[in-house]
Order: sequence, then C-alpha cells, then structure tokens
Amino acid sequence: MATLVFGAGGMAIGAALAPATGGASLLLGLTGAQVGGLLGSTLGGFLDSTIIMPMLFGKGDPVQGPRLGDLSIQTASDGSPVKHCYGPQVRIAGTIIWVPDLIEEEVNQDGGGGGKGGGGGGVTTSTFRYYAHCAISLGERPPAGAVASLVRIIANGKTIWEFGGPDHRSTAIRFYPGGQTTPDSLIEAYDGAGNVPAYTEDAYVVIERLALADFGNQLPRFEFIVRWDVGLSLQGALGRLLERSGVSSTEYDVSRVQGCIGGLVLSGPVTGAAAIEYLIAAYNLSVRESGGKLEFFNAGSEDVIEVAPADLAAHEAGGDTERPLMLSDTSENELPRDVSVRFINPDYANEQGSVIARRGTINRGESRTVDMPLTLTLEQAKDVAGRLLYSSWGDRESAEFTLPPSYLAAQEGDIYLVYVGNEQHSVRLTEVTRGANYLLSCKGIVQRGQTSIQGNPYVSDVRDNPALYTPPMVLWNIMDAPALVPAHLDTSGYYFGMCALDPDAAWIGAAMYDSADGVTFGQSGSLVPESSQGFTTAALADGPFGFWDEGNSLTVDLKHGDLANATDLEVFAGANRAMVGDELIAYRNATPLGSRLWRLSGLLRGLRGTEQFIGTHAGTERFVALNTGSVGFAPLALSTVGANRKFKGVGVGATVASVTESNLTLQGNTLRPFAPCLITGTRDVSNNLTIGWTRRTREFVRLLSQPAPLREESERYQVDILSGLTVVRTIDTTSPTATYSAANQTADGLTPGDPVAVRIYQLSAAVGRGRAGSATI
Repeated sequence: MATLVFGAGGMAIGAALAPATGGASLLLGLTGAQVGGLLGSTLGGFLDSTIIMPMLFGKGDPVQGPRLGDLSIQTASDGSPVKHCYGPQVRIAGTIIWVPDLIEEEVNQDGGGGGKGGGGGGVTTSTFRYYAHCAISLGERPPAGAVASLVRIIANGKTIWEFGGPDHRSTAIRFYPGGQTTPDSLIEAYDGAGNVPAYTEDAYVVIERLALADFGNQLPRFEFIVRWDVGLSLQGALGRLLERSGVSSTEYDVSRVQGCIGGLVLSGPVTGAAAIEYLIAAYNLSVRESGGKLEFFNAGSEDVIEVAPADLAAHEAGGDTERPLMLSDTSENELPRDVSVRFINPDYANEQGSVIARRGTINRGESRTVDMPLTLTLEQAKDVAGRLLYSSWGDRESAEFTLPPSYLAAQEGDIYLVYVGNEQHSVRLTEVTRGANYLLSCKGIVQRGQTSIQGNPYVSDVRDNPALYTPPMVLWNIMDAPALVPAHLDTSGYYFGMCALDPDAAWIGAAMYDSADGVTFGQSGSLVPESSQGFTTAALADGPFGFWDEGNSLTVDLKHGDLANATDLEVFAGANRAMVGDELIAYRNATPLGSRLWRLSGLLRGLRGTEQFIGTHAGTERFVALNTGSVGFAPLALSTVGANRKFKGVGVGATVASVTESNLTLQGNTLRPFAPCLITGTRDVSNNLTIGWTRRTREFVRLLSQPAPLREESERYQVDILSGLTVVRTIDTTSPTATYSAANQTADGLTPGDPVAVRIYQLSAAVGRGRAGSATI
C-alpha cells in the first residue's frame, strides 16, 4: 500500500488557516494538519564575501585607491542544498559551486607636471579594479525531453544580462543545461585536468571575469530566470515529486488531475510531501487512498452520492437509534479575517507578488499569510487567496452520521448529499470507519457554498469578490546605530524598521532598497513583521547618564505594536530598548493612554555610546522599539561609509519607482569606537600638560568588567587641541595618555596654564575616528 507522510514538518498551511478545534478542511479533502507543510522561503542561497577597509598611505608617497586586503573567497561547501525546479519558467537563486581568488588589476595614472614654471614631479595615482570568475549551480537538470535556456541574470536585484543582449560586465557567460559530459575549460585551467567534474546532473552557469566595481568589490547575489521549452503538467509534476519521495508508479494515480504548473522551485531538504502540499493548495486538488493507491484529482470532480433519508441513523438491531445527522460549528473568532498569498509573478520578472482576500464586513479573527514558491499569474493567485479564505468560512461545519452496509463503497473525498427533513447537506467525507456488522461511521465537512467548479483548476466560483491587497505607504527608519547584538560587533551595517503609515492598512511585508545614483536601486533587506515604531509627541528633555532618569517621561504615538513593563533586572539584562531620535534608551514602565499613545518612564539614557545625543532632542522624533523581533539589519559595504546614498522603504506589491527616496550618509557606527571618558589633565611646574582618559569598549560586557576588551586591531588615539572652534593641533598616541608641552601651547597661540579644550577619539582600522570625548582641562 502506498505511504506518503504529510509530517509535522509540513503543517503551516493547515495550522495557519484551519480552525483550532477540528472543523472544516480548507484544502478540499484533507484536514488542515494533513495538507499543511509550508516550509518557508526556498529562494535562498548566495555567497556574501567580506572585504577589508583599504588603508591610505601618507602624504608624499604614491597615492593608492581602495584595495582589498584579501582576495580569497569562500565557496559553497559540500552538502549545500540542491535546488529542484518544476515548470516552464522559474526564478532561481544560484549557489556558488566554484570561485577562485579575485583578480586584482592595478591602474597607474600620472598626475602630470608641476604647473606653471614646469619641472614635473607629479604624483602617480594607483587605483585598483577587481574581477571574479565563478560558477553557479541552478539545481538539478531539467526532466527528460525538456531543454533549458537561460533568459536573464540578476545581480543584487539588478538585471546585468538578458538573452540576446550585450554583456558589458564580463568576458564570457556559458550556460550548461545539464547532461554535459565534459568540464568547463576555465575551471579546468585553474584546477587542473582530471580534477573538475562535468556536473552532469546539474544546470549551471560560468561567468568569466565579472567586473565587481558595481557591487562594492564583492561577489553579488545572483538570481537567474530559466525557461524550459516544454510545459509541465500537474500530472507530471506530481509524479516526479511522488517518486522522489519513494512512492513507486504503481502506488499512485494522477490520471484524473488536469492542468499545468507555471513553475516551482524547491531549495534545500524539502520533502516531496511538502512540495506536493504546495500544489494541493494552489491548484485545488484532493488526495485520498483508494484501492491501495494514492489517488489525486481536481476538487469538483468528486463522486456525488445521494443518501436516502431512510438510510440515515443506521444501527445494530436492538441498539440505540443514532441521530440522523450531528453537526458542529466553528467559532467565527477562530476563522481568518483575511488571507494573503505570496507567489512568484511571471509578469514582473518573476519577482515576488502578493494578493490578499478579505471579508470586508468581518473584523474578527486574524490575518493569515501563505508563502508559495510557485509561479502563478495574478488571477491564479487571487483565486488561491479567495478560495482559502472563503472555504474556511463556507466549510466551517463538520458532520457525523452512520450508514448501512449498502454504502460500503464510500471513500474519503466523496461528496454525500444527506437530507434531514426538507434540508439538504452536502458533506465531503474525511473519514470512513467500518464497524461491527459493516455499519459505516462517517465524518465530513459540510459545504455551505461551492467554492470551485469542475474543470479548469485555475477558476473559482467565489460568491463574494474579495478585496485585493493594496500596498500601503511605508513608515521606515534607518538607524546608523552601534551594534545592538554581539553578532554585529565586527560587521559594518545599519538597522531598519518598517510598518504601514496607516495603522489600519493591510500589511504583508516590505523591503529596503538603496542606490548610489538614485537610478538603479538594489534590495538591501526585507521584513515580514511590522516594526513597533512611531513618533514622540514632544521633545525628550535632558537627563542623567549612568543612572535611572526618574524625572522625565516620554509620550509615544505608536503606529503599530504594543509595549510592556519590565523589572529593573530585566531592563539591565537588555529588555525594553528603543531608539529615540539617535539616542538609545531603555524604559521600565509602559503605560497605555489610549488611541495608540503610550507613556514611558523609568528611563536609562545614552546606552551603547549614544550619550552625546541626550541633550539634542527637539520636537517630534522617531521612536523604534528594538526588542520586538521586527527590526532588520543590513550589511553596509565599507566602501560606501561616509558616502551619500538614496534609500526607499517599499511595501510588498508596490514598485520601487512609486516611492520617494531619502538621502542618508551612513557612518558605519556598528564599528565605530565609543567616546573615551574620565578625561583628566595634570600640569608640572613648567605647565607641560599631561592628558589622560579611560578607554571604553564596544564589546557587550558585564558592568565594571576589567580590563575592557579592545575590540580593535590595535590601540590608537587622536587628541585634537582646540582654540575656540578651531583645531590647532592633533596628537597621535597608542596609549590613553598624551603630552601637550608648554612650548607647543605657546606655538598654538594658547597661554600655558590656561584651561585647554580637547576632543579625544579612539581609532578604528575600518572606519577611522570613533565618537569624540570632549573636556576642558
């Protein structure tokens, strides 16, 4: 007998949509748990190499442009997930399978003569360009009889090559569709003859000498659009997946399934059962065991049997008479208010699209989201969303009844028309138990409204037109903040939060985009959950640093989310962190005031080196709660630190062009040292000034831990001496002390013995000066 386990790892569709107390099956034939199995995003897998900040040489030496300190790149390791592709056109995130060290090319440019009067002596400027060879796997080879073709290459969200078009960034691009018997010549030239596989079972792409300047001198994240020259039927896709799961061709029957699949990409250890569940949900299929086989068929093509009223309530002779029909309902509070479906949209370069079906007059229940790694047209996706929503409401009742032995042919998935009085109930059987004397105990789902019609599986007869999802305006915040978790201490990057500007707008996610020129935008990060963020209603007053601020409170207009109280110990341990303007605070008390207003009190100020912003608040400012699991982190190339860039927060379903950009210059503050503290000055009898200070650490350490970890490549400082607002001298030192002689004070226009204004910076090899510690000593 055929066995196919729809296991615990694959229950998200059912768990997300099915009622909590049994009740209606949403997928027309199985319970929610049986047909669940959404395993999340499958379009992953890319290489993200790290670069080292270039060092600049001193004045008088030849000038060198930015240069990478390490040209090696880590390749994908053995055991990396293999992608499996089904359907005529798919978008695939490639997996690097081979990449040698980067190619460095030095370009020297003579700065020219010495100007009027001649003499030469110009400075030669050296710049460096970087290139990469790479091979990227697109997954398993196409099925027998299909020929694959490469349609488009996308790098960091930007199309860099299309079939038939020019290629300005690389020397050559070669596509191997699978079935090849000889290795690629470039790989063999590097690794040696006999050392390179032909990757016969894979489709893969080789790119020669890709210019990396447009990608921050890093290998970009590749995606590929691939087209097979023959379509794939649902029958064929189901058969391949079943046999991949170990079910032989004699143990299943897909002959009653109609329709074609648009595209399905599976990545990693996704079971065949989980993949089949995607198809069941998207194409409105039913499955049952019949005659020792798994039988698949389109919903709407079930056998329909009419039950004579006299056959209901069958029971053993002398036994109690059963009730003709027992019905149980599901509470409306357990049913979804709306259902969102995310899918791959072939009309928009196979990027992610989304639709939402909503019951416009219903405010109870939760919003549910279903991610499908399937290529669907917009109409197909609307059909799926509407069917899942309205099935959950229309098929909310369950039924139980008994039948005599004359109905022994009853099977799960059949439709039984049951009459009680003048009322007809259409029941889809989900369980049939044969008991003593062959009496049948039947359980099923009562269909109150037919949600699909027989025939084309893409068409649904949804009674009400569900409201389509409209991408909201996005409230987004970029926080160029110190590292907020230990994992980011050595990574240049920034934090971001996003939510709908309208608190009542539907939300299914958003993405951050950035650009150097304001023309070409690439995605830098994304969020599915809405961030808990909003605005302060008035400026946060100046307050103490280093102990509780009990004198000030903060009122926040929160666009999304809720806040909560925490104990002193919980706050000390990291709870209730928030960004107010550019100051990182913590709060102990969160009091709801109604209308999304909250009053925060019991504050800790200037955390993680942000004490310089304590007295800078004015008017209304951003507020972002950081402990909600809804704040994202995006890497920032060191080459872009200090450069102006354009940013956009774009809701899922909206176009990048429809959103207004904002200009920001990020400073790489996750790597920036904190300001030195406890600055002192002592003078000898000659008024030579010795300046001292205490170094702080970016490391997450216990209070008063000694010594503070350095967390930098070496210990280095710069001390600026100021006269008014003018820096008159800078002192370099490798220890937390510096000497400012009386002679130098006089040379700088200061009077020895008078107070001296200083600014002290710890230096980072990656981003230069840290935060300034200031004092007059």
